[in-house]
Amino acid sequence: MTMRCCAADAAAIRVLITGQDAPSIGQWVTVEGTLAPYDSLVQIGSHPPRLQATRATPAAVPRNPYE
Repeated sequence: MTMRCCAADAAAIRVLITGQDAPSIGQWVTVEGTLAPYDSLVQIGSHPPRLQATRATPAAVPRNPYE
């Protein structure tokens, strides 16, 4: 999620995750890793932020996945 002021203006963003195999479709995971720095003025809208994952573990589906 990205926010400028508060939760009311929050928006979901995509993050490119590298370094781990992709989970099965519909599988929730918790991912730990290092967020690669990027120039937000250049890449917003053209390239998602990139996370170099060091661990991905299965997670239970949240009760309300849209909060």
